[in-house]
Parts: sequence; structure tokens; C-alpha cells
Amino acid sequence: MFLGGSHGLFFLMALLRAGDVALHAEIQAALDAASREDTPFIGGLAAIQGLLWLVQGQDAKARELLRRLRAAMPVEPVSAACVALAEYLIDATNARKHVPDTVERFERIETDLPLVARIYAEVLAGLAADPTHYLAFVRAAGDDGAVVAFAGIVEVRLPWERSLDSLAAFLQGSGSRPAAQPAARKAKRLAWFVDPETCSLDVLEQSAKGRDGWSDGRAVAMKRLFEQDPRLSYLSDHDRRVLRTIHKETYGWHDEERYEFDPYKTLLALVGHPVVFDSRRRLQALELVSCPVELIVSERGGGFGISLSHQSDAPAVFLEAETPSRFRVVDVSPRVLAVQEILGKGGLKVPRGARAGGGAGARAGPGAADPRRDRCARAAGVRRLDHARDPAQAARSGPGAGPRCRVAGAAVRRCGATLSRRPGGPVGSGDGQRPPAARQP
Repeated sequence: MFLGGSHGLFFLMALLRAGDVALHAEIQAALDAASREDTPFIGGLAAIQGLLWLVQGQDAKARELLRRLRAAMPVEPVSAACVALAEYLIDATNARKHVPDTVERFERIETDLPLVARIYAEVLAGLAADPTHYLAFVRAAGDDGAVVAFAGIVEVRLPWERSLDSLAAFLQGSGSRPAAQPAARKAKRLAWFVDPETCSLDVLEQSAKGRDGWSDGRAVAMKRLFEQDPRLSYLSDHDRRVLRTIHKETYGWHDEERYEFDPYKTLLALVGHPVVFDSRRRLQALELVSCPVELIVSERGGGFGISLSHQSDAPAVFLEAETPSRFRVVDVSPRVLAVQEILGKGGLKVPRGARAGGGAGARAGPGAADPRRDRCARAAGVRRLDHARDPAQAARSGPGAGPRCRVAGAAVRRCGATLSRRPGGPVGSGDGQRPPAARQP
């Protein structure tokens, strides 16, 4: 929201007088907003625009704008004075040609509008052959010694200097920004522990210990986590996103309550969480990254086959190791299941040279581009992979072989078991076995 009327003009002059390049965007935004309104001060706003271009090193644009403004001087007094001021600061040589007009305008308002007349007086003090009267007027117009130097709202500098300043400001604004200050360390946090082999899940409340350490942690009641107890004030936004995947069930004659993590949604919600550890080696941090299902095109017999790298009977998540501390989270979503149904359980087999609708892509080999196939892959949220182009992936995921991890000897784990937690026990896959305790850093 910006000031309107003459107050807005004076406010913009004050921003220019600050000489801060960082304020240029705010000034421009104000000018853009005000110019869309029906205002008698449009000429004054245009004069401020010219001064902004001047300090940004765009002298030619500023001069052209002032030429058009001088050809049709505004009727509104403050705007007319702003045009005279901008002309003086942008092109003093041209301003001297209009000294008689400026003198006439000054004399017309000298008594009735002293503040506006002061703008003319400062201009004439620098242009008139005899500036004595105008200098005296400027001194007399001071308010209890306060100095309002309209003629000094922009620093007179060489054009190349202004251009360099504007270029530096632009590069700093579009490039690297000052690093954000790290958030203050909280006294407590939730630590999430995932077993990549069984997909079991545990979550503990840890307390800050020493300068950078954390306690071993203690269990938190699932009910408190489900309700996001206000006393858990340390919860991060990412924590809350994961906790929203907890299901509540009521069973038995006494309406007993049971809380479970959703076996499909929870691991997806943990992708990118900064406080995840390997429950088998509880000092080992884990990085969970999202990865799409791959649409595999492979040579098969006398033709080629199209299949998915991961299959499931229901929405599921697969954990696939890239390194011991980095795991891909592969989402077999309902959209992927729809593609799986289209392809069939063993994948789609297409004879070599077969025609489907006469398209060129149907006659091409498995490594050739097929716009229809690529379009289907994008719509389903899967990634197309040609075995002809990636023999290593073909060896991992060829016909009859299940997908393999990138870490040799470690199979991809399908996380479809119920992630549950017994009262007072750990989160797990229903076996109630708690991972061995270990100290946390």
C-alpha cells in the first residue's frame, strides 16, 4: 500500500534521497501501482520515474521521457514542479532553455504554495543568471532550521558509475543471496529410525546434550503424536507432515484405540526429512530421496517388451539403496498401478515390426523414441528406461528378475507391511521387536 496524491510524490522523493539501490524495486512498484490509477499527479509520477532511471544509469530513457513531459507540462502544480526538478537533475543544459518558464511558474505560486515554490527556487538557484532572490527564498523557507534539499535528492554522478552500481545490484539480487541465519537449536526433537531391510519404523524424542549432541531418546505415546500434543512444541513442519499419516482405529468391546503409521504414506512423507537414521546402526544418518518407477523397454525374443521396474498389488513404497546412507524411495502410486494393469502382469510383449495404428513409433525398435509411450510414462509419473541404452539396468531388472539395489547384494525392499507400534513399544512391522539401543550423537 502506497501513499496517494502529493504525499506519495514527496514520499518517493524521500526514498530516492536515501540513495539505497535496494529501494529501487520498492520505488518502481509504487510507480507502477500509482500509474494504474486515475490521478492528476501522473506527470509528477513520470518525473520520479525519470529520476529513478537516471540513478539506474538509464540516462537516454530518462532524457527521452523528460522531452515528452516538457512538451506537455502538467497542469497540477506539484507535478509541474517535479518535472522542472527532474529536468534540472537529468539534463541541466536543456533545463536552462526553459528558465523563463520556470521563473514564471515560481512567481505564480511564490506566496500561495511556498513548499512547491521552493522546488522551483532550488532549480533557479542553480540555473538563473542572478540566483540571489532564489537563494534567499530557499533560506527563508526553512522550517526551524530543517533543510529540505530537493535538488539533492539524487547524487550527481557520471553515467558509467550509476550503470555499474545498477549492474552490481542486479547481479547480487539474481545470484547468490546472503545465507540465512541458522534456526536456533531447540531443546528437543523427534528422531526417526528406519530399518531399510524390514521397513520398520521407530520415532523417539531426543533432548539436546552438550554443544552438538543428543540423548539416546525416549518413546512418545502414539496418541500424543497422533493428536500432535501442544506440549510437543518442538515439532517441525516436516514432523507434523509425517505425523498426519498416523491412522487411529477403535476395536473390541471396550472401544480400545490403536494407532498405526500408514505403510504407504509414512515413508513418502519422510522423504527429505533431516533427522532420519538407520535403526540397524543408529549413529548412521539416512537420506531418503524420491524416485519414480521406471518404464522399461527391453528386447525380448523376436520383439520387445514394456514393463515396470517395480510392481505391487496395492499402492506401496520400495526402498532401494544407492549408498549405505542414501536410499531411493520408489512410489508405486495408484496411477502407476493403472499402468501396470494396462501392461499386464508379465509386461506388454510387442512383436518386432508390429504396427499399432500405423504410427512410426510402433515399427521402431526398443531404443527409438515413441511419443505415445513417453506421453503415457509422464502421465503415470514413471520414468522411461531403454535397456538397449542401459545394459546395467537391464541386468538388474531383466525379465524374470526382481529389481536389485545399486548396492551389490542388497535387494530392494517392498514396504507394504503394517507400520505399527505396540503400547509402550517401538514402531515396527508388527513383530514388536525393538532395534538394539545405541547412543545418538
